[in-house]
Amino acid sequence: MIRTARAAITLTLLLAGSALAQQTPPANQPATPSATQPATPPPAPPPVDFSKVEIKTTDLGDGVYMLEGAGGNITVALGTSGIIMVDGQYAPLHDKIKAAIAAVSNLPVKYLINTHYHGDHTGVTKVSPRTAPRSLPRFM
Repeated sequence: MIRTARAAITLTLLLAGSALAQQTPPANQPATPSATQPATPPPAPPPVDFSKVEIKTTDLGDGVYMLEGAGGNITVALGTSGIIMVDGQYAPLHDKIKAAIAAVSNLPVKYLINTHYHGDHTGVTKVSPRTAPRSLPRFM
């Protein structure tokens, strides 16, 4: 379990770095649009149809899996008595994510680590608070 915990912590730190890289630039940017920027923002993309999203599972080796769907990827690290999960994607994908995890292990998810608080990473955390795993803060 110690080896799995170390792997999960390492993955969390790696994912936290990419999450920080996705953050908005500092506020010291000029407020007026330049000649290379459009005057109006592009239209918002259409909402995601979660009924059509499929969860793809990739075995990364050594009991670690990556689940891909809509939004951020999920890391699942198998231990001897439970699973550590990093990020959880959108709440409507809860049942599909649960099924994908059940396909690789029948162990319970004991810990959920959220790398940051965007809905595509934390939505599953809000689904069932009574049965949810213990959620750890971004930096332990």
